[in-house]
Order: sequence, then structure tokens, then C-alpha cells
Amino acid sequence: MVRMYMVWVYIICGLYGLTSCTSAKHFSGVDKKWREIDKMFQDSFGRGDLHSGFALYDAETMEMLYGYQPNHRLLPASNTKILTCYAALEYLPENLHGLQYFKMDDSTYVRGMGDPGFMCDDEKEDVIMEFLEEQNHIQYVRGPSGLKRWGPGWSWDDYPYYYSAERAIWPIQCNLTSWNNDNALNHNFIFNYINSGGKGINRLEDENIYNVYSPDKGQISDRKIPFKWDEDLLLSVLKQKLGQNLLAGSVSEADWMVSKWNILPGSNRDSVVKKMMKVSDNFLAEQLLINISAGWGNMETGYEAIGRILDSEWSSWKGKIRWVDGSGLSRYNLMSPNFFCFVLGQLYQNHNNDGLFKVFPVVDLNKYDPAAVVDENSITVYAKTGSMSGVFCLSGYILTQGGHKYIFSFMNNNFIGSSTDIKRSMAQILSKIARH
Repeated sequence: MVRMYMVWVYIICGLYGLTSCTSAKHFSGVDKKWREIDKMFQDSFGRGDLHSGFALYDAETMEMLYGYQPNHRLLPASNTKILTCYAALEYLPENLHGLQYFKMDDSTYVRGMGDPGFMCDDEKEDVIMEFLEEQNHIQYVRGPSGLKRWGPGWSWDDYPYYYSAERAIWPIQCNLTSWNNDNALNHNFIFNYINSGGKGINRLEDENIYNVYSPDKGQISDRKIPFKWDEDLLLSVLKQKLGQNLLAGSVSEADWMVSKWNILPGSNRDSVVKKMMKVSDNFLAEQLLINISAGWGNMETGYEAIGRILDSEWSSWKGKIRWVDGSGLSRYNLMSPNFFCFVLGQLYQNHNNDGLFKVFPVVDLNKYDPAAVVDENSITVYAKTGSMSGVFCLSGYILTQGGHKYIFSFMNNNFIGSSTDIKRSMAQILSKIARH
């Protein structure tokens, strides 16, 4: 009977083009619930215009329990931050690399390392600023020329939106300006802005000039807009904040050889990682990769960490996935559900006792499908979403009251319009799996 059922599974998979449809031995044939899940996938995700993939693993044994096109390469969007989370927890100390410095004669030479915390949160201690205020003569060493303001494959016309804050070797105030209802800039340094007759706020693409509609036209809701970062702007801000002129240049080869660079501990790593994952902060994700690369030295692009990780512990995945940035803004990224389960498994194995689940957002499946009626006391889903136009992904962990821990990755691409129906179908499947 079991053999006959599996024959029909293969026939159905062939008819639907689902050559990667996989039911593991625990849930095949005689198990009605998993036959129902097979049908749910075919009914909800089997249509030709929707590209979907799913993988489910036992978190303790890393045995694959179920798969639906689990090796399909798909756009991950912000699920890419799971990779950045892994990189940060594996390769960064408890405090990020704040900045590099050494002292020679009466001067302190400093250069940035990508710490995102400088002037970024008025409520938190700014260790970099405190250090700089204690120095008498500061000489700024320019950063790498290969560090681009955006990642590969980003949409250039997203430049005025908060989620596309520029990457930088020494960012200022999260590289964002804040505009409040009084039509005033809410930041510690001043840009040019013009009161115009237009509607809303916009910034010129290549200049820090903002057009703002006149106050009598209405009010501006609080809004964050990226600014164009460069080292001259950084030096201007430092001069304003420290009250001294900073000399900028490079350190000669001889000075490099005889001088020992020190690293000032910066922002708390876990706080930055948690915020990146909870609010899906693209800027923090990009800066974490820069910080890793800067700590290794010889940084040019800020993406050296990607190459090193793919060449070492993830070498078996080279050629099977494509990873190009830290945030997932790029449409060049291509990854599979099986790959995400692999990374989530490594995170679980290496950091399960370090508060790993506190890093991931808690997902309420009832918001995806009110009819699911999932009891949050019996099922908890810790997972990262990933969304952009035509993309919705969800990858993470499922914990049940019975003590089961699952790793899963659910990826969907190529749909037009709202993701509401897709989320509803995902919630129905995940809730059924969790109650198994």
C-alpha cells in the first residue's frame, strides 16, 4: 500500500513539474496529515506562474522531514540577513570594531571600520565620539577607494528612501536625515534645503540638497531620508562636533610598518544584530559585513566576508547559490530553501545556548490567516521575513509545546500584486506541520 502511494506521489509530482517534491520516510504513505500537506502544496503553490520552494528539517538531527522543490534557487530578499546574522555571530567580537587608531608624537591617527553606531542613537553611549573628544590632535586616514555606496544589483532610484541608506567606512547618524512636522531638519549637521511649491520632500540624487514644500501647503510627517555620504562631509561633521580641524591623508609605508594599530571596541554586537533582524534594517546588515571585513584587514569592497565564508565553511554550496550583499536589497542574490535550512542549522548548532531565538522576530501565523487559530502557547515561530515586489519568504524555527523543534524555509517568487493569499496558504501549512 505504501509503495503504491509513493508511485502516485511521483506521478503527481511529474504532472505538476514538481521533480523535487520530497516526503521523508517518517511522513510518507500511511500518514494522512502529510498526504494532506502534499495536496495543500499542489493546490496553493503548484500553479505554473508561481515559483515556490519549501524545506523542513528536524533541528536536533538535521534530518530532512519534508521538501517541496527545496533546491529551487529563488530571490531571498531580506532572508539574506540570516546569512549576515551568521557571519556577525561567528566572526565579530562582543563589541564591534569601533575604529582603528595609533598614536605617534602628539597626533592620534584614526580610520573608520564601519561601526554603524556613531552619532546614531542619542539614548546610547557613543564610545567613538567619547574617544575622539579625549584626543588633542587627530589625523584622519582615508578609507578604501573600492567601497561603493550601494551594493551590487540595488535599484538606483531607491536612493531617497530610508531603506537604501548608503554604505560607508565611517557612517554618521545611520546615514539618514530626519524630517519632522515643523519642516525642519532633525539632525546634528546642516544641509542645504529649499522651500518650494512642490509637494513632499525630495533630495537631488547626487547632492545633499532637499526640496521641501512650503509650510502653508501642509505638514510633513516624520520621515527619514538618506544623505549622500563622503569623507569630506565626515571631516566637516567631526570638525563641528570636536571643535578642531582634522588633517586628512594617508599614512606612509614606513609609518605603517613601525606603528601598531589599535582597535577601539564599538557598538554592542548582539544589540546591532537583534535590531537588524527584528526591524529588517538594511543599513545595519551592510555595515556588519563591512565591520567583519575591516577587522580582517586589506578591505576594499566591504564584501570580503562573503567570499571568505563561501570559500571555507560553505564551500559545498559554491555554484549552487549566489550571495552578493548583506541586506538582501540586491536582485542578484539567489538561494534555495535547503541552503537556508543549512545556515539555520549551523546557527542552531553553534548559538542555541546564546539566546539565538531572541534574535529572530516572533511570527504570529494568525495575522497571516485568522482562520488558522494557532495557539501561541503551544506553537512559537521564530523566523525572518523577506519581501520585495513579487517576493515573499519566511525562514526560521518552529517550536512546539511537545518539545519538537523544526527548521524551515518557505520561499515564494514571481507573483504579481499582494502577498496576502500566499501568506494565508503558508500559515495553513506551517500550522498543520507544527501541530503534527
